[in-house]
Parts: sequence; C-alpha cells; structure tokens
Amino acid sequence: MTRLSFLLMALFTTVLISPSTAQDYIIEGGKTGSDLVFDGNSVVSNGGTKDTPGSNKYYGDIFIPEKNGNTTITTLEKRSSWTQAGAGTFQYSYITTATLPKTITDIQTAAFADCIYLQNINVSDENETYFDNDGVVYKWLVKDPDDPFNPEKNQFELVACPGAKTNVTILDGTTIIGDCAFDGCSNIKGIIIPATVTEIHQYAFTGTNLTSLTCLATTPPEVMGQRWNANNTHGFYGMETAIIKVPYGTGNTYEAASRWGNFEIVELAAIAPEEEDTPEIEYIQHVEKIILSDSEDYTREERHTIGDELGRTSTTTGNITTINVYYSSSATYERTFKNSDWQALYTPFEFQKFDYREDMMEVAVIEGVTDYIDSNNNVTYFYLTARTLDNDTEVITAHTPCLIRSKSASAEGVERDIDLQKGVDNNNQTIARHLEPASEKRNATFTSNNGNTYTLVGQYEKRTAGEIASEDGATGIYALSGGKLRQAGNNNVTLGAYRWYLTITPGAKSANTTFKFGQFQQWGTTDINTITEKTGNEKEQTLYDLHGRPVNSPTKGIYIKNGKKIYIK
Repeated sequence: MTRLSFLLMALFTTVLISPSTAQDYIIEGGKTGSDLVFDGNSVVSNGGTKDTPGSNKYYGDIFIPEKNGNTTITTLEKRSSWTQAGAGTFQYSYITTATLPKTITDIQTAAFADCIYLQNINVSDENETYFDNDGVVYKWLVKDPDDPFNPEKNQFELVACPGAKTNVTILDGTTIIGDCAFDGCSNIKGIIIPATVTEIHQYAFTGTNLTSLTCLATTPPEVMGQRWNANNTHGFYGMETAIIKVPYGTGNTYEAASRWGNFEIVELAAIAPEEEDTPEIEYIQHVEKIILSDSEDYTREERHTIGDELGRTSTTTGNITTINVYYSSSATYERTFKNSDWQALYTPFEFQKFDYREDMMEVAVIEGVTDYIDSNNNVTYFYLTARTLDNDTEVITAHTPCLIRSKSASAEGVERDIDLQKGVDNNNQTIARHLEPASEKRNATFTSNNGNTYTLVGQYEKRTAGEIASEDGATGIYALSGGKLRQAGNNNVTLGAYRWYLTITPGAKSANTTFKFGQFQQWGTTDINTITEKTGNEKEQTLYDLHGRPVNSPTKGIYIKNGKKIYIK
C-alpha cells in the first residue's frame, strides 16, 4: 500500500491526471469503436459511412470530440433508416463506454439503444444540457444554475441507460422517461421509478427482461405512444415484466390506468393501521433518501437500518386523517470541494472504495502521529502519518477519523459523494448499510515515542471553538482547513460537521515546549520523493534529516535543503 506522511503546514503537490484512452478488444472481424462517422455537426455512426451505417462489430470505448476539423459537434443523430444497422447513432454496437463533450446539445432517439455491453455513458461536467448519474444520461428540463441537482428545484428527463446495467434507481426529480430510454437493456433486472415521474415515452422499456419494476408515483404516469404508431410504440411495448409494484393503496388506480392494466399490479407492503376499522384514516407510504451534508447536522440519534421506518406525520382535513409513514431507501453523504486539498472526514456509517468514485476522490486512513523535540528552541514538531485507501476489501468503520480529497478542484462536485447504495454483494443485490447513532461516536488516540498524546475527536454538527471548549472541555483545538492544520485560537472559529478536530496532551519531555507542525514529506519504502519547501530566509537556512525533522546543529551526513539532498562532510 502507498504510505503517506501528512506534515501539516502544507499538503500534497498537484497531481496531473492524463486523459483515459480507449481500450482495444480483440474480436474476430471487428473494428475499434473509435471510427466515428460525421455529417456536419452530427455524429451519425461509429462505423461505415453516412449512407451505409456501421454494424454491431464496432466495439470498445467511444470518445466524442468537441470538434471535427473546424466544425463543432453538437448532435448524436437519429437516422431515418429502420434497418438494424441504422436507427440510433450507436444502436446495436458493442461499445463499452461512451464519453460526451460539453458541446453536445441534442441526443436523438435510440442513440444508445441495444448496446448490451455498454457499461457507462459519461458526460462532461461542463455540459449545460445533459449530465450523467451512475453512468445514466439525464437532460435538464428545468434547471436552477445555483443548485442544478436538487430534485426540489429542478426537473430531469432520463435520456439513455447503458445496456449492461443490471439495476437502476432513477433520480428523484425525473419527470419524463424518454423515448427508447431503456430500449434493449436486456441485462437489467430491477428499476425503481420515483414518485416525480409523470410521463413514460415511446419504446421506453422495449427489449428489457425486467424481473422487478417498482413505481412509487401515487398517480400512474402516462404511458405515451402518440407521436409514432400508438398501437405498437408506446412506452411498455415489448416489455415482458408480469408484475409491477406500486404504492400501498393505489392498486385499483393502476389497474384502471391505460397500459398499466396489462400487467399484474402488486401493492407494496401494507402498513397496519392503528385503528383498522376506522375508514376516516388513510395511510400513505413514502420512501425517503437520507442525505447527510456539510449544511445539515446529523440529528437522527436512533439506530436504524436502511429500509426501516424513520417516522410518521399526520394531517387532518375534514373527517379524514392522513398518516404519512416515512422509510429510508438509501443514504448519501454529499461534500462540496472548492479545491483538491486534503480535508477531515468523520462519518456515522461504514464505507469501502466502491462506495465512492475513485477517479474523482481519494481517502486516506490516519495511522499515527510522529513528533520530534527541538530542545534548543523549546519546540515540538509533529505530523500525522496516514495511508491511502487502496484495498478494495477494506472496510472503514463508522466514527473513524479519515482524510479525503477531490482529485480535481470543483465548486460543484457531481457524484463526488459517498453513496451507500452503490455497493452490491455476490448476488448483485444492493448492500444496505446502516447509520450509527451519533451518541456512539468515538475518538482516535495516538501516543508518540516522546510520550505526547494526540486525540482526534469527531463531530456531526457545526460548532464554534468556544462551544467545543465548553461542551467537550477541550483546549488547544487544532482543525484541518485549506489543507493545513490550524489552531483555533478564536472561540468564534466554526468547525464544520462530519469532521474531526485534534487536541494535544503534552508528555513530560514536551511539557514546556511549543507545538508546531512539521514539514510535509512523502516517501516510498527507502527514499524521499518530494518535499515542500519553506520560503524566504527560513527556506535558505533550514536543514532537515531524512525523517523530515529540522536540524539546528548538523554533523557529518545526508540532509535535505531547499528540497534537495546534500552531503555535509
């Protein structure tokens, strides 16, 4: 495993990530999927010519460029031919991933239909028309530029689902499932439609082999089929699912609705009423997504497993009392990264690498503290030691102080979250993690060779340094800010939620010294690779040994000066 030492005056140097390249697959008689065919500002195929579309022998990773020569590419074109080779741009291809640039403004019908090996469709974060979530493409119908992914402020259309997906939970805020959205997704086993969906367009589920379709809308969405032939092109045309699950109490409504009644309707588990013989009481089931974020404190003290009842509310109108029962279906921790500096992380749930996107985020586990006493100047230098989380099977338990960073700076991090619904077990079933009560949070304590005790204390609500001192009895508080540990000397300094702070209890050797943060270094197994330099006269004069400790009276040996090794005779 890569081991890092976090010296807390300055953190990591910038990491440059080179663009991905298409992977070549060996298929007899096949060609790579990068052989794009253009027609003006459109991509019309990934093989062949404009008038002779490509075949399903084109495969691999697709990267749509922003320009073809001097022409900006804006469209994935829907061709008029109805032959198997030529409906949607990539239809029937063997492509495995597709990456769309910011210039794409028009994805026409069936562009990715029947691509059974397609795992993900990635859309540039700079695209103003489309975005992707878990590899599925959505289009903004209503967009709040200040909060574009909030389902209460925006509306989405699901445009295309990759054919290799097995289970999909459609985003809350989606109102339309578009033409051919799941067309040819023969691998898919389960889909959950949120309560916000009102329309299902033509060929939306054609060619699926669904074993589970759940619709949470209390009013059945309209299954449309008017723009083409209404009899054989509606949203459920060709779908072979026999059972559709709907909210409790809505079965009769679905059975009477156009095209829904063609299937067996099963209501979700009924909720036992408190007074079963009282017709004036009705129960409505809700499924809630738990979102923990920097702007929201963790207030749920009780232990509950995802899927358990969270609570109830009731309202009375006339002679009817409506009782709303809320359940948790998933939990996501959202974090906004303004830059790529390392930040503190402390969560009330366990997680692993597959709960977040490795290409966008990196997590490190804190393992200890190293310190050095400069007795000549009455200073104790210290820094944290940690290792990056690069083991796929390692589980980070709840209430564990960690470090997290975005690999690229972003003011709005799309999918830069820890999502507890992304993990699946060997049977391809979603793993449901649970939230631990905040009352069970624990500290991490490390004792150095010099007898100093360093304690990392987590918190789930925003508090000032003064509140921490009053409530926890903590003094000399240090917090990670802007990639550096800083002492919170001002009682009005606010420490964020889902983070940890550090306190120090000096041992006998450091009882009369001042604590300062050591110089940052990163090393491999036997050598120093990089070192962050100081500035000005301090930079010119300071020497460090190979452990990164400042040396005031060097003797014969190897030292670090100005980021380079020197030898003093």
